[in-house]
Amino acid sequence: MAVADAQELRRLIGVVESKLAALPKGTDGDAHTLFHFRASEALRDLAKEEGARSGGSRWDRNRLSLGGVKATCTYGAAGVMRNWVAAAKRHLRKIEVA
Repeated sequence: MAVADAQELRRLIGVVESKLAALPKGTDGDAHTLFHFRASEALRDLAKEEGARSGGSRWDRNRLSLGGVKATCTYGAAGVMRNWVAAAKRHLRKIEVA
């Protein structure tokens, strides 16, 4: 899949960033568990709502492909979404420079 155009990539970045911002806060046991559960839900929602493809059913192996941008992470769904945002922003800078 080709990388989305700049406007679509900006929109997708906003979608993923808002899903990350909506995740519960806290670092104690229950809050941490809820954080990872909600992050996994957000990743599934991205697949349904935006056609994202994700892989890895373990917390330590995750992949995300959305808008032609791919990312991986070893820290769960939230980590792969953060890495995807960083990769998408790098791609966006390349598009805008060209």
